[in-house]
Amino acid sequence: MIKYICFFLFIAFLGCDSEISIIDDDSIHSFGGRGSIPGMFNKPRAAAISPNGNIYVVDMTGRIQVFNSQGKYLFLFNTPAIAKGKPTGLGFTPNGNLLVADTHYHRILCYTPQGKQLLSFGKYGAEQPDFIYVTDVTADEKYYYISQYGGALGKFDCIYKFDYEGNFVASWGQGGNKPGEFDRPMSLAIDQYEKIYVADACNHRIQKFDKQGNLIAVWGKIGSDLGDLSYPYGVAVTSNALYVSEFGNNRIQKFTLDGEAISYFGTSGRVIGMFANPWDVVITNSKLFIVDALNHRIQYFSQSIFNMEK
Repeated sequence: MIKYICFFLFIAFLGCDSEISIIDDDSIHSFGGRGSIPGMFNKPRAAAISPNGNIYVVDMTGRIQVFNSQGKYLFLFNTPAIAKGKPTGLGFTPNGNLLVADTHYHRILCYTPQGKQLLSFGKYGAEQPDFIYVTDVTADEKYYYISQYGGALGKFDCIYKFDYEGNFVASWGQGGNKPGEFDRPMSLAIDQYEKIYVADACNHRIQKFDKQGNLIAVWGKIGSDLGDLSYPYGVAVTSNALYVSEFGNNRIQKFTLDGEAISYFGTSGRVIGMFANPWDVVITNSKLFIVDALNHRIQYFSQSIFNMEK
């Protein structure tokens, strides 16, 4: 206990604007810090894990920075334009290409893992399947799945399905708070059973669908108790659990795949193990990586931390 009290006091003394190096602690690690040099961040917003285990992070500068699984900076590349806004979502295809939800440019970008652009599709428009504000993108072996919002009466608060050539296939959902409707869907995840989880952010809930858009389950309501949600912005799924980053509650919550709340970790703050508007969560090799946006860093730790008593 004394070890951790001293550790937290030391980090608090550094202050949120100091460079945050990788912390040599058994349970919680951090990398990044506020800044514009390579390896540091300005409000990171989304992350994705490549098939080889590297983590890709996009921040408010429009840079996509690449790190290994221990937080070592590797390289970066830039999205084509950022004057109108920056991307809010990243994903990977099963064959290892990076997908970018280029939110304010109303399009999806596809890159090689080294940062060479392969594909761009989508345009702003008033009719589906045009885009307004795309928030996230993920993929299976054949299709891209895209969340977005905008338009009058939430017309574009929906999920799109495109093939790998960028051709529209289907959509589901609309603005609203009824089951199957959305109020700013922010993040997507596909499990090994071919089910899709949507962080329905402003409805403070998770919705689960099959890949044809049929609703399977809905859970969550606004609040701070176990099982409640406050602006869920990110989702990550394993074979038996769903992890949700809560922008409003400054915590990460763990659910079964059927929506039973198991545990949560985190609270508001600046020291390691605390969060300031966590925007996204991704997972690899039993490690959770948290995009700790207003602390300008990535935190990561083992899934076993959710076994700690609340």
